[in-house]
Amino acid sequence: MKTASFAAPETARDLTLVLNAAESRLQIVVGDAENSLLFSQEWHAPSRGVELLMPALQSAFALYGLTSSRIRRIACVRGPGSFTGLRLVLASASGLARSTGARLAGLEYLPLLGLNARPLLELVGEHGTPLWVLTHARRNLVHAQAFRLRAESPYGLAPLTDILVLPVEDDDPGLTLAASMAALTPAGGYRAFVLGSGFYRNREAAVTTALAKGLELLPLPESCGHPVPATLLQAAADAEYSNVDIPPLYARPCDAEENLESIAGKLGLDPLKARQKLQKLTSGLPERL
Repeated sequence: MKTASFAAPETARDLTLVLNAAESRLQIVVGDAENSLLFSQEWHAPSRGVELLMPALQSAFALYGLTSSRIRRIACVRGPGSFTGLRLVLASASGLARSTGARLAGLEYLPLLGLNARPLLELVGEHGTPLWVLTHARRNLVHAQAFRLRAESPYGLAPLTDILVLPVEDDDPGLTLAASMAALTPAGGYRAFVLGSGFYRNREAAVTTALAKGLELLPLPESCGHPVPATLLQAAADAEYSNVDIPPLYARPCDAEENLESIAGKLGLDPLKARQKLQKLTSGLPERL
């Protein structure tokens, strides 16, 4: 059976491919030379990204009458987020770059979500109120970063904190998400917009601990909690590209790495040698061909 296709427009000669699997959604976005959207795909498939990514790309390109040789730029969300998802898109981007000669750029996930919400904040005229972006790290733990609208900053957002990894609730009240928010509290009270899976999955606990600190959280809609294709393309257009593989941004050790000595012992392996081998495997990236 012959696959249906149509002639791609002239502007599709130089393509930008954007990949994101930082959370449960696998996103594939392709833009043309003018950075206009050609097509996108989104799959809610937390454990099936490896099976879906390359077949989905191949099918989409074939239907659009394109070949991967036209890809000139590949932008990938490099973290923080799912360890498996990040490795999947970064490894795929590296392989595609080697076969097509495309240049690579990494995108940070938390500023991307801030960029996603920026039009809404601008619409309601909120330029001074901080925005906290919180994504799920693991149970009771979130990746967190605070921003404020500022036109001259990248993405139009000025970061108020580095990327933090914080418990929503903790026995030590000085270590919690609410405590970090309170550290930015101006005299006379504190209000903050908040979005992301780290908030939506811990809404009750986050609100309770914030109220205990005298903080008012202003939740943005859950639709702001994952980047739309236009946001991904905008970020890709502003990114800096090179011929160097994109390093992942994990923000915290994975659970297996944190428990490596225990796992090695159960397998009858020397824990020190297991740690040394892991360090060797993860301390560098392969050389470009």
